[in-house]
Amino acid sequence: MKIKHILESGIKSLTSSKGRSALTILGIVIGITAIMLIFSLGSGAQKLITSQLEGLGSKVMFVGSGRGFGDPGGRSAEGFSDREIDFLKSKTNVPFAKTIIPMSFAGSKISFEDKTKNANVQGGSSDMERVFSFTPEIGSFFTEEDVISRAQVVVLGKKLSDEIFTNGEDPLGKRIKIKETSFTVIGVLPLKGQTAIFGIDNNALMPITSLQQYVAGNDKISTIIIEATDEKYTAITEKNVKESLYFLRGFDENTDPEKIDFNIQNQQSLVNTVSTILGGFSIFLTSVAAISLIVGGIGIMNIMLVSVSERTREIGLRKSLGATNKDILNQFLFEATLLTGLGGLIGSALGALLSFLASLAINNFTDLFWVFEFPIAGMFIGIFTSLVVGIIFGIYPAKKAAEKSPTEALRYE
Repeated sequence: MKIKHILESGIKSLTSSKGRSALTILGIVIGITAIMLIFSLGSGAQKLITSQLEGLGSKVMFVGSGRGFGDPGGRSAEGFSDREIDFLKSKTNVPFAKTIIPMSFAGSKISFEDKTKNANVQGGSSDMERVFSFTPEIGSFFTEEDVISRAQVVVLGKKLSDEIFTNGEDPLGKRIKIKETSFTVIGVLPLKGQTAIFGIDNNALMPITSLQQYVAGNDKISTIIIEATDEKYTAITEKNVKESLYFLRGFDENTDPEKIDFNIQNQQSLVNTVSTILGGFSIFLTSVAAISLIVGGIGIMNIMLVSVSERTREIGLRKSLGATNKDILNQFLFEATLLTGLGGLIGSALGALLSFLASLAINNFTDLFWVFEFPIAGMFIGIFTSLVVGIIFGIYPAKKAAEKSPTEALRYE
């Protein structure tokens, strides 16, 4: 049987029962659509986070309490001390550190007149304005003199300001209360979205000394931001910081890693960590989506077995006219592959469309700048997988059809 005849016969057979064919490939369509969504949204999330981290430049590193990114562990309740900050600021110990910013965070109620809002309060130095591009939209940022004098001043994120000052009034100079202490609003930041590893639009910023005394009630420093003088000195600066903290905390290279109570993450290591987490999560979700492909494959095998039974006389007639076992095998295998391939194409198109709509929704309903990423790899993987599923689950029905005796097939009622 010529390839042309196999194609014509297969297409005619599938189009003769459109409803059954559509239901048969539904599992394949769902599985491929899910894979496309996972690839597209995963890539978009990775680009978003990576762009935010790379916005800091490769000269910036984060020193945090705990054993690693996202692991509080160790002495996270104690954080870092002023002595350790002073030690790191010494050019003798860390010669290529351009800027060292101690930071702390605290949750608190912020109130103005009859309005109260729960928000995160961040304390740091005046260098935050330059390093994180925290230049206020109106007003000004706090100064180093404010840090030294524990000034009761605060800079608000845009969203937080809009929620507190709802009547269009000028927030500058207004006194708001944070944990029973009054602070003067000296600036409001523009919308920033997610900045580095923290958001800022719903937060309040103040001198770290003010946060420690009036909000947190302790002298905890939870994070240290360190900026190297040049990108080429990032690695040596990280090494110097590690050696300094090892010295101050009594560690050495033989110390059990489980006892190391701080971690250092530079921009590239944060990008790698985030990429690893997102990659692992994508693999997990793709594995879950693959279950629907298996279910769809089983459904196709069942339908093809039913089709073989229904077309027994047709098989006998074809064989009596000279069709070989290979011809019958190829015909039914083609039909199964055509079904799954069609499901792969529909799933790819539907997945791309839903991914695009999801990116539009994220951009319209959040402050995130989400870039739509057409999942070319996901499309090829999806279509290839669907064809493989068709071949695997179509072989048995095709073989059953090919093995039928022409005499018995023609007698079949």
